[in-house]
Amino acid sequence: MTSMFPHHRVLAVRCAALLAFLLTAMTAAAPAAAGQEASGGAPGGHAPVATHDGGDALPGRLLVTLDADVALGSTVAPFGGSAEPISDSVHLVRVPPARRGEAELALRRLPGVRAVEPDRLRPWARVPDDAQFAEQWSHTMTLAPRAWDTTVGSRDVRVALIDSGVRGNHAELAGNVLEQVDLSSGAPVPRARGVDNDTCEIGHGTQVAGIIGAAGDNGMGVAGVAWEVGIIDLAVSALATPGSCDGASDSAILAALHYATYHPSGPVDVVNLSVGGRQAFCPEAYERAIDEARREGVVVIAAAGNSGPETAQVPASCPGVIAVGAVDVDGRVPSYSATNPWVDLVAPGGGDSTSHMLLTTSRRGDWTRVRGTSFAAPYVSGVVALMRAVNPLLSPDEVESVLERSAHDGGLGRTDAQGWGRVHAARALSWVRRDLSIPPPEAEPYFPVLRVHSLAPGPGPERLGSHDGATDPVLQAAQVSRAVFREAGAVHAVVARADDFADALAGSALGMGVGPLLFNAPGQELSPQVRKELRRALPAGARVYVLGGERGLGRGVADDLRGMG
Repeated sequence: MTSMFPHHRVLAVRCAALLAFLLTAMTAAAPAAAGQEASGGAPGGHAPVATHDGGDALPGRLLVTLDADVALGSTVAPFGGSAEPISDSVHLVRVPPARRGEAELALRRLPGVRAVEPDRLRPWARVPDDAQFAEQWSHTMTLAPRAWDTTVGSRDVRVALIDSGVRGNHAELAGNVLEQVDLSSGAPVPRARGVDNDTCEIGHGTQVAGIIGAAGDNGMGVAGVAWEVGIIDLAVSALATPGSCDGASDSAILAALHYATYHPSGPVDVVNLSVGGRQAFCPEAYERAIDEARREGVVVIAAAGNSGPETAQVPASCPGVIAVGAVDVDGRVPSYSATNPWVDLVAPGGGDSTSHMLLTTSRRGDWTRVRGTSFAAPYVSGVVALMRAVNPLLSPDEVESVLERSAHDGGLGRTDAQGWGRVHAARALSWVRRDLSIPPPEAEPYFPVLRVHSLAPGPGPERLGSHDGATDPVLQAAQVSRAVFREAGAVHAVVARADDFADALAGSALGMGVGPLLFNAPGQELSPQVRKELRRALPAGARVYVLGGERGLGRGVADDLRGMG
């Protein structure tokens, strides 16, 4: 897949990266004049010099990497310096800070010197002072503290949380919740900021919000993946029957997706969908909404589902969605997490025992423990928020590619259980921060999209499958298939005898709107119309049901189908 962003935005990133590179190269190459080093509160009157990559250059200290045995001491002695080895190929050179530039230039001119770099002060990984941070094993697993050395997020990065609604006045969330809207009816109803937008009193949305963006380093409770983030709370709980809340309707979810994509302030950065249901195909309405979101630069993330092995869930399995499964405290995929070819990543989701669950914010105003892919997905949404805080111009394809390539796969490669591996916050941020070239993401396996189209007649009556005034069942079935299914849009197909009404009637239950029912004359080769329609409507390797098998339709039909794959 290619980038969805306009070329001028990609060009802006490249130009910015080139400018940063040139400025860095000029700074490194130019010898510092006497007295140019920053001075201040450090002993001896010299403070560490801040550098572009987050580390601090220690005054008068250089790391010299060698390709050969070089006498560095005699080179730096005239500058009042000394050299000591710290490994076979790297030496630490100390010179008076005011002479560092001259010494660096002299060292660069020596044969056998591969690199001369500042000796940088790397601060301890940033750990917040939240009271229960020690219990948040999820951040340790993904090395989130290293990512926080780069950024703790930005409220300019907006994550649309399509869920049951958030308690906006929770002490851990109030600063990050920017907007609250109720879309459970399918139409946006703005709420005052800071209200409890969970009209069904479920609590799920507040729990998900805490995983993404509970305030960090505030001395209480927990820390989200992004300490600073702009949460757009879009409540989609549906009152299916009076007095009960049975879930979120597709209409509410799609309305929320549309609202997030065409938000009055511009498209959001990330949509988190910790909602879904088991389904063997993606409704076209979802496909369209997801395509529109991605075209506008929105990254769509969804929970893979808690239905266990070999189950697909919508919207997670739909094309263009980053589907997230779960891992427990030991890094294993728990039995509840869905496993299928459409799982892209796994993230901390919690295990069976209380201590192995995830700690997050509660609708009561305190904290609670949870588990499920509903909480693995927002973990990835939080990581993406950090990535976009570093580089706001990352396209959805680039985000997906970085997540795939930075994931920890345990040496297994891609599997249905863990996708490309466990999200690794530190690696993902490192990749983005260094502005590495990002290749396209891996191709996604095919997931069928249900395409049910109107059969409304065009101008004038049309008789499907008519030929010389008579109905041709083979031609008629092929034309109906073309009217209902787009290219490779069917899940499977059914082939029945053209002369046996009972077979055709039984086979219609197999079609059920997800596959065409086609007819073939018994005892003959596969009809050219059937062959053409199967190639058009089915993806490669799809299943074809032959009613009656070889006895019903003949060996020739079965052999032809096998030959087609």
